[in-house]
Amino acid sequence: MRQFGGKRGYLQGEFSCASGMAVTNQKQLLVADTQNNRVQVLCTETRKVIRIFTPGSSFQPIGVTVSERGVQYITDKHTHQVFVCDVNGKLLKVFGKSVLKSPTSIAINDKTDLVYVVDTILKAIQVFTMRTDQQIDMSNTNLGQLSDIEPKHVAVTSSGIIVVSGKSTHLYTGEGQLLQSVSHTNQHVNFGVAAGCDDNIYMCNYQNKVFKFNVITRKSECLMNLKDCIPKLKYTSNLVKAIAVVGNSTLAILVNDLNSSMIYFITCHSTA
Repeated sequence: MRQFGGKRGYLQGEFSCASGMAVTNQKQLLVADTQNNRVQVLCTETRKVIRIFTPGSSFQPIGVTVSERGVQYITDKHTHQVFVCDVNGKLLKVFGKSVLKSPTSIAINDKTDLVYVVDTILKAIQVFTMRTDQQIDMSNTNLGQLSDIEPKHVAVTSSGIIVVSGKSTHLYTGEGQLLQSVSHTNQHVNFGVAAGCDDNIYMCNYQNKVFKFNVITRKSECLMNLKDCIPKLKYTSNLVKAIAVVGNSTLAILVNDLNSSMIYFITCHSTA
């Protein structure tokens, strides 16, 4: 297991209340370093900071995702909008300010050119076109009415299925119709969800267990209990903030506590 981070700080490679992650095709890790008002881009192999994006001291990034072309989409808690940057971190545009109330997690579908944003105040998924930033009205679909699960995370699988996680995890079509509920009780509240390139989704629940669920076969398996490999999780919950898929069998796990923000790279194996 590899890790980086440590005590909360503002130097390069340090984090303060980091809240979201994404991995590029070049295996670079984007981290929404919320209280440091920046997004840090790091090499997953060397753990060195490649670049930092920050449009100003009021910037409070929460969610981050990246397109197949390397374009980065970042939700900002302070201005209630989405920042879009090119592969080199140059700001291209912003959108959503007049529509979004409390944007958090964000995901994109490169095949349909759509952006999906969790809005925790509206308790809905807001949908925009990638090229024109036009909002698509989803109010009459299941994605527009999610008060029962209180959405916190969103991901899109390689086949275009929308994964929304909160008090439970639900699967939806691109048109917003419910396909399946993966979990049903508060015991399985998820604190992160990520989609791999093979139609697998990865979730961490309240008990610090990481599950893999295949949206095609609808089979679920427990990959690990994080308490077995991350000591600080043995006696507490609610510390996992995000998951990102780094490779076929490697996950990046973001863990925050009062004094530190750490990212762990863990190889996954099925458990009995």
